[in-house]
Amino acid sequence: GYNEVCYYYIPAVECYYDVEMAMFIYLSEGAWIGKPKLPHRYRKYDLYNGYKVVMTDNDGNAPYMHFRAHKKRYSNKYRGEYQETLGVKPGEDNAKSKGNQRGR
Repeated sequence: GYNEVCYYYIPAVECYYDVEMAMFIYLSEGAWIGKPKLPHRYRKYDLYNGYKVVMTDNDGNAPYMHFRAHKKRYSNKYRGEYQETLGVKPGEDNAKSKGNQRGR
């Protein structure tokens, strides 16, 4: 939803998302790793409705180098400006829009 953004920080799961590489970057056993999916413990986390912070203050390709500052500034309860979800969440068949067409 943003032009020229490289990374998002997701406070609820304390990870970053690398837009260009399409990878989540998170701590695993004390080391930062990049994977295409979140760890299994977050399998039920809703990425479409969860809050994401656009990272504009990172230096280069390692926003996690500022993790402590990001964690403090963007606590799990942090909410900035409203974020509109773009596209349709996978698994939904646009039932809401179909229901609206039927006059519900």
